[in-house]
Amino acid sequence: MARIMGSEYPLLYEASSQQYGIDGKKALQGLAKFGLVAGIILLFLGYNWYAGVHENTLVINPLLDVREKQYPLDSIRKLTFVNHLRINPRQTDTLSYFELTFTDGYVWNTKEGIRYHQQHKDKAVMEYIAQQTNLLIDTLNIYERPNQ
Repeated sequence: MARIMGSEYPLLYEASSQQYGIDGKKALQGLAKFGLVAGIILLFLGYNWYAGVHENTLVINPLLDVREKQYPLDSIRKLTFVNHLRINPRQTDTLSYFELTFTDGYVWNTKEGIRYHQQHKDKAVMEYIAQQTNLLIDTLNIYERPNQ
């Protein structure tokens, strides 16, 4: 276009950007800056995302929260092992996790925060909690068949 317009090209470029009112380069730079700031914030919050048992206290720091929650083990009202089966014609997907219900109504599950989420470690931690609180681990099986 610049070759065809010659010396008139800068004038045409300026007029077209004024006509449409949006400079794409500036808009993308603004979006990139916003994305960078949002990424840094999520990285910070994600790095602090954890849960662990310290002495007789369960410490939970949820993903999008900067404050950690501490619950004494005796404030756990219910321990549940959830086995979620999604049955498809070709395969069956299984999602298994533990869910804890506290006396204040807060519900937390192991898929939301044990940093090194491995099923056998989750089970060992929950068995320790059950032993310390004298609670039984209930089992909940959920079977889901998606519409075909």
